Amino acid sequence: MPNPNRKRNRQTKKQFRKKTHRKRPRISKRRGGEPPFKPMNCSPAMKGKISNQNSCLPEDVLLKIRKEYNKDHPDKKITATNFRELWEIIKNRLHEDLHCKTEDCWLKIIDDENVRKMYDDMLFAPDKPPEWTHNPDEWLSNYDISDVLKQYERTYPDFKYFDPSPIDFDSKPNGENGSCVADELCKFNLKDYYHPENSSKNKTKFGMVFNLDKHDEPGSHWVSLFTDLKDKQKPFIMYFDSAGDEIQPEIKQLADRIIKQSDDLGIKLTSNYEPFEHQRGNSECGMYCLYYIISLLTGKAGKLKNTGGDPENSDGDYIELPDYAAKVEYFKGGQRIPDQFVFKKRDEYFNNQK
Repeated sequence: MPNPNRKRNRQTKKQFRKKTHRKRPRISKRRGGEPPFKPMNCSPAMKGKISNQNSCLPEDVLLKIRKEYNKDHPDKKITATNFRELWEIIKNRLHEDLHCKTEDCWLKIIDDENVRKMYDDMLFAPDKPPEWTHNPDEWLSNYDISDVLKQYERTYPDFKYFDPSPIDFDSKPNGENGSCVADELCKFNLKDYYHPENSSKNKTKFGMVFNLDKHDEPGSHWVSLFTDLKDKQKPFIMYFDSAGDEIQPEIKQLADRIIKQSDDLGIKLTSNYEPFEHQRGNSECGMYCLYYIISLLTGKAGKLKNTGGDPENSDGDYIELPDYAAKVEYFKGGQRIPDQFVFKKRDEYFNNQK
C-alpha cells in the first residue's frame, strides 16, 4: 500500500480531474527533406486493423480528410486513391499547410467539430494529462482510467466497464431514500446485462475499479474486480490489489451478490481473492488496474523478462492468457510484475501531449 505519510492520491469522485508527460521529442527532417512525422498509439478498435503500421486512420477517414482538403484547396486537389499514396500525400500537404507532425493534427482540416472529436475518440489512444509532463509518474485520476477503458468497452461488445468508484459505493449519504454513491454498482444485477435467451447482446465480462477512500476523502489506492461469465475453462470473479492486501469488505459484499446472481442464472462462478504483492512504489496502482483489466479482457499479457531473478521489463512480446488457470498463474502465480513494467505501459495506453 502507498505510504500514508506521503502525498495522498487526488483521485476521488469529486476531484477526479484529468491530469499529462514527456514533451514530444524533436524530430529532425529526414534525408531528402521528408517532413517529420510521429506515429501515434491507436485506440484498441484500430490496433491491427490498418495495413500501414504508422497509421491509425482507416480508408474512409482518409477519404473524408481528402474531401475536406479538396474543398478548401480547389486549385490543388488531391486525386490519389491508392491508400498508401493518399496517406503520403496528405502527410506532406498537411505538414506544409498546418505543420502537422501527427495524424490527429490532420483532423483539423475537418470543419465539423463534432466529427473531429468523434474521430479523435474513436481512432487514437487518449492523450497523457498535462501534469505528467513534469511528473511522469503522476497518479492516475478516475478520468485517466475511464478514458482508456471506455475505448475497450466500445471495442469489445461483450465487455461492460464501470466508472471508478470510492469504496463506499453502496452507501447513501442523503439517507435511505437518496441515491447511492455509485448507483451502477449499488444496484448491479447480472440480469440487466446477461440474458440466456438473447446471447447476441449479452455482456459476459465486467471490469470494476475502486478507490479505497470514501467519496468525501481525497483518494488513496486503486484496486479492481473482474468477472468473466464465459471463460474457456471456468467462469470466474477475481479481485486484484497490486499492493497485495486482502479484499476489502465492501468489495467482497458486491462480489457475493454477483456470485448469487450468477447462480440464479445457472452460472457457477469460481472466486479468487488471493492476495499477491506486485507494487513496491507509490504511484502505479492505477496502471496496475488498467493492465490487469486489459490483460484479462484481451487474453494477452506482456511477456516478462527475468533479470537477476526479478522480471524487470518486457521484451516486446505478448503471451496468451487463454483461460482462468493462465490468468491466475500470470497475476498471482508467484512472478512479480514490477512497477517499472506497468509504468512503461503509460507510453502504450496514452499518447504524448502535442
